Amino acid sequence: MHPAVVEGRTGNPLARARTLIPRIRIRPPLAVFVSILLVMLAVASLFAPAGGLPTPMDNVGIAVGPGDARTPSLAVDTLGRLHVVRSDDVSGERGIYYGNSADGTSWSPSARIDPPGTAAYFPRIAIEREPVPTRGRLYVAYQTVTPPTADVYLVASDGGASWSPPRPISLAPPNTESRYPAIAASGGHVYVAWSDNRNPARVSVSSSDRKPLTPGGRRVRRGGLAAAQRLHWLRGR
Repeated sequence: MHPAVVEGRTGNPLARARTLIPRIRIRPPLAVFVSILLVMLAVASLFAPAGGLPTPMDNVGIAVGPGDARTPSLAVDTLGRLHVVRSDDVSGERGIYYGNSADGTSWSPSARIDPPGTAAYFPRIAIEREPVPTRGRLYVAYQTVTPPTADVYLVASDGGASWSPPRPISLAPPNTESRYPAIAASGGHVYVAWSDNRNPARVSVSSSDRKPLTPGGRRVRRGGLAAAQRLHWLRGR
């Protein structure tokens, strides 16, 4: 048996443990090299592509032609279908147009979803994805402009083939500019936020109750939009 082990048995137990643990000595130049390598790996990780990002593919035209298409908004339903709305003046008057696609390559023909006669801008789309009776319902908020007034409206659809009549959401006093809506849907509720100049609080939000807006604007047992709850939640600068 190795003398160091025999000595460890009869001597200090700590000394015996030291004899059983292999000793690895790194000379100073090697230690410096290892330290530099670790630093380089750490820095490289900061600039590495994030995992899970998609690989860019060829652009696919959704709105091609003579129109001036702007401010698109995109949402994906639980089946993976893509839904896009945009503002476009392809008909001569600026309105809100909708299209969808199952694969992002082939798109349905665009259809205007706001009534003609008033210019409409800045659409935003949301889809109910929770396991509620309205799952899959599409909601679109947009603004209209009739100087000096701008208003925010909401429409809804089950599937995108037909849309409800627009319902005013901002409910602002005359000559108020309500603009730039944002929208979200969850748990049977739909929420719309926008900015306006009705008072010093420049951002408002409206939410529905558990009776969401139904396509066609009909009130049924689970249908109908609650009155706007104008909650000013952020003071503008």
